[in-house]
Amino acid sequence: MKTSKPGRVTRVLPERHLNLDEAKKGYPEKFRPESKIFKNIRRGARIFVSSACAEPQYAVRALQEFVVSEPKAFYDAEVFQVWTMGVAPYTDIKYKDHFRYNAFFIGRNARSAVNEGFADYTPVFLSETPDLFYRRLVPLDVAII
Repeated sequence: MKTSKPGRVTRVLPERHLNLDEAKKGYPEKFRPESKIFKNIRRGARIFVSSACAEPQYAVRALQEFVVSEPKAFYDAEVFQVWTMGVAPYTDIKYKDHFRYNAFFIGRNARSAVNEGFADYTPVFLSETPDLFYRRLVPLDVAII
């Protein structure tokens, strides 16, 4: 423990950072190869991807790599996302047979795809998006969080 100001105690965390490779080695039973996971996605699946700062960029890139390596694995998947801040490969025209992006908020990296007609925009208050899924107004098959 370290005192930062009189009467305040700040806990100091160790300078240890666990990277993904270390976690996979230490807990192999908790990790499956991405290719095995993504093979469960079927044609026409409705996929939700976490948004903003919680966007799983590693998983999104892995999904992109899977589609490149297994181009016939699935088609016509609809990807829903509240707000894209990071990578958004599913908005690229070369993946149009695999993904159709549907945004609840149009981020900078998805704007051109929506404007050019390669992606959709569903106007909704951001606070109401969880209710779309809960009430199954937008049913989902896969969630990448």
